[in-house]
Amino acid sequence: MPRYFSAASSTVRLTGGSPSALQNTGDPFTLFCFFMPVDFSNGGLLTKYGGTNQWYMQRNSTGVVSGAIADSGGGTAMNGTVVTRPYQWYSAAFSHAGSGSNQTKIYINGILDTQGTAARTTHLSTDAFAIGGMSNNTVQFKGWIADAAVYRKALLPEEVLALHLGVSPRMVARKDLFGYWPLVSDGSEKDLSDNNSTLTVNASPINAAPDTRAFLKANQGRLV
Repeated sequence: MPRYFSAASSTVRLTGGSPSALQNTGDPFTLFCFFMPVDFSNGGLLTKYGGTNQWYMQRNSTGVVSGAIADSGGGTAMNGTVVTRPYQWYSAAFSHAGSGSNQTKIYINGILDTQGTAARTTHLSTDAFAIGGMSNNTVQFKGWIADAAVYRKALLPEEVLALHLGVSPRMVARKDLFGYWPLVSDGSEKDLSDNNSTLTVNASPINAAPDTRAFLKANQGRLV
């Protein structure tokens, strides 16, 4: 079963704070995960956020997924258009390939939602990597998150679609896979990529979960 986040200081963090492999300057990347929200509220999905140099993928209070890249000189934030509704599973991906035209993209359920031009290629962040909220313990996500992955490349559309269709991140662009966390544990979360970046729990991500029957109904057709 995926990990439930209660939106009460429940961010899962990366052990050791800020690994150099997640704070390189100007490198392309892709953030990916499955998620099922329980309401319409702001919630960070995968983030390194807390200062002027940051990146994140979040779901906002209108239900769309947004992504951002920023440095001390400013940044680029973009919103998707697909409204994700409570108690339904979705996949989301936010990719960044560079500063050229349409190099920053958001995908929902494996399909391109929106794309744009990033004004910044620098995303040197000293903040901790976090799942389920911003790195500075704000904008907590409420709902379930599963199969979180970070790549050191901008995935191709067919690779994003493969992830949505259930292909393991270990089987998609594996040499560029920085981390893959299925989010199936109550405690520390093992990284199933080749980098062994184990996540540790900040507070208690699994508590006061909504009615399991609602989860099972919404989860029909998906293996977890």
